[in-house]
Order: sequence, then C-alpha cells, then structure tokens
Amino acid sequence: MKKFTKVFLLSVVMLLSSIFVFAQQMQISNTVDAGKTVMAPADSRAVLYEQVDFHTNGSASQDFETAYNAYDCQGADDFLVPTGEDWNIQTVIVYGSGSPGPFNVANVEFYNDAGGIPNATPFASFMGVTAVDNSGDMTIDLPASGINLAAGHYWMSVQDAAPFASNGQWFWTRNNTIHNTISHWRNPGGGFGLPATWTSVNTLWGNNTDFTFTLDGAILAPCDYQIALYDQYGDGWNGGHVTVYVDGSAVLSNITLASGSGPEYHTFSVLTGSEITTSYSPGNWAYENTYEIIDAGGDVVYTDGAGYATPTGIGPGVLFGDCPTIGTIDGYVFNGDGLTIAGATVGIEALAMSTTSASDGYYSLDPVQSGTWDLQGWKAGYNVVVYSVIINAGANTVQDIVLTQPGMVINPLQLHETLN
Repeated sequence: MKKFTKVFLLSVVMLLSSIFVFAQQMQISNTVDAGKTVMAPADSRAVLYEQVDFHTNGSASQDFETAYNAYDCQGADDFLVPTGEDWNIQTVIVYGSGSPGPFNVANVEFYNDAGGIPNATPFASFMGVTAVDNSGDMTIDLPASGINLAAGHYWMSVQDAAPFASNGQWFWTRNNTIHNTISHWRNPGGGFGLPATWTSVNTLWGNNTDFTFTLDGAILAPCDYQIALYDQYGDGWNGGHVTVYVDGSAVLSNITLASGSGPEYHTFSVLTGSEITTSYSPGNWAYENTYEIIDAGGDVVYTDGAGYATPTGIGPGVLFGDCPTIGTIDGYVFNGDGLTIAGATVGIEALAMSTTSASDGYYSLDPVQSGTWDLQGWKAGYNVVVYSVIINAGANTVQDIVLTQPGMVINPLQLHETLN
C-alpha cells in the first residue's frame, strides 16, 4: 500500500533553566499498534455502538495551537440510531496513538448526515473536554447529561486538543471494516495541502477504512414526571400560573391552582437528559405559591417558592430528566440432560413480570429495568431455580436456565403394606 505523508519541521524554543531547541514532525498519518484492548464502559452504561476492527494505520485529527492553525484537521465517521430508539450518549471512546502524550483534552462534535458526508457545521459541540488517556486511547465523558439523539444518521468527529508543543501529535486509529458510509477527513486551513471540505479517506489516500470508536450510554425510554401545585394560604394561586418546558418546548402551558391548598398534580413526559425549565407568572399574593417537580420514582427533585418565597422559575442548565433505564434478557430453558424445556415459567418477581418458554425452550423478557435482579425459572415436576442477573441499560443479557428434577419422588405419599 502506498502511504502518503507530508512532513514539515518546526523549531520551538523553550525557556527552562536554559534554552533548548528541538525539532518536531507534524504528520498526516502514522503506523499504530493493531493489538489494542477495548476498554469496558462504566458500570451504569451500555455500549450503544462500536467499531473496533483495528487497522495498522491512523490519521491525524487534531486542534493545534494558534500558531499552527493551518494544520488543524478532523476525522469523522458515521453511525445510525435505529428506528424506534432514542439514545443518550454519555461517553465517547476513540482509539489512537501518538507521542509523548498524554492526550487528555479533546473536542467532540456531532453532525447531521448531508447525503453521505457530514454536514458543514456541527449541531452539537463539546470543546476542550477532559479525556482519560490510555496509551493514545481517549475516554471522553460528555458534559452535563451527554447528548440525546433520536433515530437517524449522524456523524461524529473527535480531535485531540492537548498542546502539540508539549504533548505531541495524536492519530486516530483506522478501522478495517467500513460501517455505513466510509469515514471522511478535512483540513480547513490547508496546511497539509489537502481539501478544506469533508472528503472520503479513500479519495484522499486510497484507504477503504473507517475510524475506530465506541459510544456508551443508554437507550432511552420516556418516563412521567409531575408538577405539584400548592398554596400555603389555601385560596389558590389568585391569577398566578406556570408553564413547563422540556428541551425548550412547552409541555404544560399556563397551569394554575384555581382554589384550595393543593396539591394539584399535572403529568408530563421526559427522557433521560432532557432539560426541564419553567416560567412562572405571579398573580396576587404570589409569595403563597409553591410548586414541586417530582421524578418518575416519586421523589421531589426541585421546589420553587418554598417558605413564602415567590417562585422564580427553573432556568436552563439546572434540572434534567433522569428516567429508569431499560435493557432486555433472553436465553433457553434446559433440563439436566441438556434438552430444552417448553412451557417453563421465567420471571422476575420483584418487577412483577414473567414469560413462558417456547417450544424450542427460548424465552425473552423485554423491556426490563436496569439493575441486579433475581431471575426465577420453574415448571411443575422441576425444582425452582434462581439466578442473580445484571440488566444493563440498552443492552441484552443472556442467561440460560437449567431446571432439575427432585432427587426422590414418592407417590402416593402414604404407603400401606402388611409385612410378615
């Protein structure tokens, strides 16, 4: 394979106890270690998307210091959120290499698809985010509650943003297998003499490769929150009203407590990571008014106007939805001889859910709230078995069940016999 590399030399003078002059090389690509180990996601998260078939080369993707802005470059790769799903992406892991490191600052940007290439501008940017560097692999926790994405076709770009002069150059490891659309790259300042607009890596270098990355988070299921209205004097809100917004859209408009002390409850739907804000308009004696936001578990997560203080509304960046997350579990039911059992009951009593194994012994529980649960299996003529299982958000847990028969069965229970 022919490898195209453009190199330029630069001298940097550093003042320490004396003056040192050193030369560095800025490159487009390098050879990387293909024997990388994929790191597991955080315990509370699941892998939403992953492509980790490591190629032997990597491409530069870096936001350099101001003096080298002409060499700023970006790699980007695409992924699909399946129809019928909403994702909350909390962590991005990109696999790469470089020297000397550490590569502990990164830019992460998300783009809509524009006919098989990333859009010219991102719809979400996380700039200068702290990254955990593991020999060139960067694990990046997105700020706040991450980013929510509905079903669709998206692109993601990651750049190393640590100082080049001290931390060196980072290269994003390529992926042997192309998923969805082939990866793209651009050099907006033209310092490498390559296109400033998104261009496929195959066109640039003759490489039919993608980039390696993992997206961790949760598949979202909406849950119901409530707002409870109170009046401390007992005569209603006297013309006051409140509007509730989820991600900027009004979901409850101008609700009020017409009379009495309350509580009066109103329900609205949110997703994990959705921003909840309110606007309050006072009437007479507004200092008597109070409202609470209650999450899906029944816990009060925000109170506005407590203690005879006039409500002020919930501003942006304060309150975000936090719904119970869900996963699935499936497997087969066997007997002690390894044969499948039809008609066995499999369930999680604590969640009041169960199913029956099919003719081939297969069972499935979907959806299941994430957490650690006791999974039970039973059928007439067999012992009840219990397995402790961990359900991860957005992931499927596989657990086969083996039912055994009692060691001794006496039927009838009473035996009458005359012995001589």
